[in-house]
Amino acid sequence: VLIGVYAFFNVGVNLLILWFDFVVKILLVGSITVLSYSLSRSLAVAYLLPTAYFALCIGYRYLGAVNIMTFMRHRTVSDNWIQLLLAELFLAISFLSLKSRPVRG
Repeated sequence: VLIGVYAFFNVGVNLLILWFDFVVKILLVGSITVLSYSLSRSLAVAYLLPTAYFALCIGYRYLGAVNIMTFMRHRTVSDNWIQLLLAELFLAISFLSLKSRPVRG
């Protein structure tokens, strides 16, 4: 919706970069959620870790390259590629961890 608003008002923003940044952030936070659940098998931990990451990294530029405001701070797209690779790594580790453990029930 936000990207559509930017497009409607012809804001001088590269919408492809904004969309890519948005998708990468979703994948990164989602992969942190899946990884924390697959390693701990605790819903509390699976909720707490990505929430803490999101809360600590929003708007604080001194916390490193992985923050939610990458596009707004005019950083390069290479930060998004690093985040995308991390998300893929986290999802691969999660998949292997969940696949190797039998389901109790």
